[in-house]
Amino acid sequence: LCVPIPCPADLDDSETVDVLDLLVLIGDWGECFTLPGCPSDLNSDSWIDVIDLLLLLDAWGECE
Repeated sequence: LCVPIPCPADLDDSETVDVLDLLVLIGDWGECFTLPGCPSDLNSDSWIDVIDLLLLLDAWGECE
């Protein structure tokens, strides 16, 4: 049984990290108020900021 490797930076579930995920992250920019968390908060610090942006850019491309 193959279990897919999670791709947390794929915010739109398209199996690719691309400009659409970037737009989601930018739209969520700032403090994270959504419970139980914010998918755009890639480092789980309750803020969507430049660190999350860098993590998204590092994951750019097709999810493996």
